[in-house]
Amino acid sequence: MKSKFFCLHAHFRGQAVENPWTGNWERDPSARPWHDLNHRSAAALFLPCVSGGYHAAWCPRTGRRDRAALAESFIDCYERVSFDISPRLLDWLDAFFPELPSAFAEADRRSARNFGEGSALAHPWPHAILPLLSARDKRAAIRWGLDYFEHKFKRKASGMWLPETAADGDTLAALCAAGVSFTVLAPAQAHAFRKESIGKWEPANAHSLDVSVPYEWRAPEGGSLSVFFSSPRLAGLLHDGMGAPGEFAAAVDAALPAGKGSALAACAFDWERHCRRHPDAGARLAGFLSSVHKSGRWALTNFASFLRDNLPSYEVSVVSPSASSCPHGVERWAGECSCRAGSDPRRPVKWRSALRAAASLLEERVTGIYDREAAALFTDPAGAFEAAGRALACPDPHEARRFLSAAFGRQPRPSEARTAMKLLHMQRSRLLSLDSDAWFFDDMNGPAARGARLWAAAACDAAAGFGDNPADAFAAALEAGEKGAGGDFLAAAADFRFGPAQAACEKAIFLAAGLPQPPRPGRFHILVNYEDRFEKDGTRFYAACLRVENRDTLANGEFATLAVIPAGDGAFCLAAPASDPASAASLLSGLPGAGSAREVLELAGKRFPVRLPARDLPGDAGWLAAAAGLAGGEPSADERGWLTELRRLAPARLQDPSLPALLARLSESAGAPPPAAHEACRQAVAHLRLLLQRSDPAAAFASAWLELFSKPPFTAHAPELRMVLSERLEEKGRTEETRAFREAFAALLTAAGMRNEYDLKKTQA
Repeated sequence: MKSKFFCLHAHFRGQAVENPWTGNWERDPSARPWHDLNHRSAAALFLPCVSGGYHAAWCPRTGRRDRAALAESFIDCYERVSFDISPRLLDWLDAFFPELPSAFAEADRRSARNFGEGSALAHPWPHAILPLLSARDKRAAIRWGLDYFEHKFKRKASGMWLPETAADGDTLAALCAAGVSFTVLAPAQAHAFRKESIGKWEPANAHSLDVSVPYEWRAPEGGSLSVFFSSPRLAGLLHDGMGAPGEFAAAVDAALPAGKGSALAACAFDWERHCRRHPDAGARLAGFLSSVHKSGRWALTNFASFLRDNLPSYEVSVVSPSASSCPHGVERWAGECSCRAGSDPRRPVKWRSALRAAASLLEERVTGIYDREAAALFTDPAGAFEAAGRALACPDPHEARRFLSAAFGRQPRPSEARTAMKLLHMQRSRLLSLDSDAWFFDDMNGPAARGARLWAAAACDAAAGFGDNPADAFAAALEAGEKGAGGDFLAAAADFRFGPAQAACEKAIFLAAGLPQPPRPGRFHILVNYEDRFEKDGTRFYAACLRVENRDTLANGEFATLAVIPAGDGAFCLAAPASDPASAASLLSGLPGAGSAREVLELAGKRFPVRLPARDLPGDAGWLAAAAGLAGGEPSADERGWLTELRRLAPARLQDPSLPALLARLSESAGAPPPAAHEACRQAVAHLRLLLQRSDPAAAFASAWLELFSKPPFTAHAPELRMVLSERLEEKGRTEETRAFREAFAALLTAAGMRNEYDLKKTQA
């Protein structure tokens, strides 16, 4: 039996920003041609690993890429490493690459078969610095993370990764109370250790702390937690790109002390940041794991499996508070320490302490509202808050109903259910405003800090519905840190009052133009109660009464809308809120009977206070409106044809070489892939697999897709296509293969950079 083990832990964070006003994930201009930074990570890091793109393409002997190995040795990295994924990143993957969450869950199941325990670790919800949270928020963040993990991975988590490994005594005690068995910290976070609770405490430092064994941390009030420490030497080598071939393996050897006892060399790192810093890192790591697996030099394992067979024999105390990315405790997220993400350490960051002060103020006001209002609803308001994670994260409305029935102790009335969900989403928005990246980076106007302020604005908007809007006080606290920040926040907060009306306008414009809805539903569900179409002087009108329901809070409102599509000009929509369907219908009365388009618009202008041009639609809705010519200009015939086939492309369309070229052109002109472009790519790969199974020479169509997949952001799909080719290559020489098929397949292999094992001279015609 092996006694030397190696564990590589990958932390997946994600950096996309969701707009709580619309429910859409915002585009990040700095990530072009990708939609956002998450999209870039998915294309370059996640999909290749799942599909087999990170394989033994790195030759340890020569230290160079071996292109011939692309078709020979595919491995699934994630089943051989320990990993954690933040819930918000999994939410993003559900929206853009829904096959990836299931692939991560499958990797966890495979690791359980390989190691006896699953490799995935839970992650708090949200990605906040837990030592800076109140006791109640801390318990909620941990409980919500554990419930989310169980929902996604279909098992209870034994370990939990802490954001930035930030910890203190209260945080570790909260993990113990929640039933977490272990966590992972940096060696510098260890304060002292002793043998089996009876020895003398010894100071922990780089020379005295043995990071090859787990330690036990004991809570003062009872309970304990196992703590693993990542090897600083291995982490340093990964930071530098693993070094020369063999250097990382030698470092693993050095991290495993000689002796008969079991030892673990563990290395935890941020996979996304590391692979962005070193483009070849994914292939290097995968090749290294593959060589370890084949050679048996050490046994690959995960933390849970090693802990099952090797219980701690040492007790440890930790530096409280402490974090891996700040040597000043947790000042990086609360004060003005010298830690920076890359800029001059002397650069002023007064806004950090101001943002933390604003967050504390928001917590005080919002928590006061919750305690006051929830006392009349829930049998246990504090317990309901801690138990609400799954109901808030799961899109299934039945989950929310089950939770509310348990929290009320009875079936709540509809008005009570809406009030309760609004209270809980107010708290959820506040927790999301505490994302650690809002303080980690140096720019208050960066995506992470801006996203945190958007969620704070959402919390303020929800609080206003209970008669106490903390927006002005929050803005004043921000203004103390950076001039103008308060005004920007108040402008963002005002947008939330426009959210339901904007959703109604978007729906009306799309129905007026006959366009399919964007592939992601967003925050609102909309029901059409009444509609009427008419035309005046070449201008098309669409009048509708719409009910807009907030998917999160179950709140709903009635709107009267009038979508206007002028001939040769940009479309727009007028909207007005109404108290009930009858009032909404009355706002539309008389419009179809007006004598001209000008009279219709004059009459509507007096009734409808909201006006939204199609060019101002957010997210994918704006792209679709622009491609359909609703924002001004006229789309090409190809673009119109593709929009009508948005949901499902016919096989003949997939084999049309003009389609990949069209997707490339649209992506370049829009600065990011159009909606459902990735779904079209997935359909093309699935269709290729079918044709290859039939030995159909029409499979040659894939050469046009291979060319598209060589360009970002569509490179995400190249590994899957190569995997399909590789699978078929293993079945070469079928009796039904014709020379035409073999020639087409050989051309595809060449285009994909894979070894061509067909000798056409020896095949029969």
